[in-house]
Amino acid sequence: AMALAKTKGKKTRFGVIHFDGNPVGAITEEQAAKFGPVKVLTCNRGPVFKDDLPDSMASLFLHFMRREYMAWKGRFFSFLPEFPDSEAMRAQMKSNGWYRKGEGYRTAWLHLTLDEETLRGNLRPNWRGALQKAEKTDLIVQHDSTGRYLDWLLSVYEDDKIERGFIGPAPALIRAYDEVSKSVGRLHQVHLW
Repeated sequence: AMALAKTKGKKTRFGVIHFDGNPVGAITEEQAAKFGPVKVLTCNRGPVFKDDLPDSMASLFLHFMRREYMAWKGRFFSFLPEFPDSEAMRAQMKSNGWYRKGEGYRTAWLHLTLDEETLRGNLRPNWRGALQKAEKTDLIVQHDSTGRYLDWLLSVYEDDKIERGFIGPAPALIRAYDEVSKSVGRLHQVHLW
């Protein structure tokens, strides 16, 4: 969110959600547009809550969020919630006055703690073949956590996006993420391989 605010130059607010005096989640709010007194606000990939919170907490938050961002206050709000896409969650959203506008996003998780044989077995056959072909080359993998190779990697990345015709994060966003991560601390450090 900090990198997006830096690259888009939009007003971004960061908030911590408290319940009974304890922090239970976090949210970012970005001002997407302003038309006179009317503001269009967005929240992408949020709010996020601690893992051990009951589902009722999401419903309570949706209720308060709806009350805070009602259009009659001159605010229009849209968000891509970081909630599981289930019938129960859709019902909670609907009962709190929210409606679904699109399909949203998907997140893929790759568990690197598995052994090598299992990881290979989980690959699609064409990826497995490409990996075997790459392993037969004299490829050398280098690790960079300083950003020394970032400019080179971003130029190769931009060429690859054009050649393959895919949409990915803008190089300016990746560069901003690297800069912000250095100010946040070691746990958020960018690693290039």
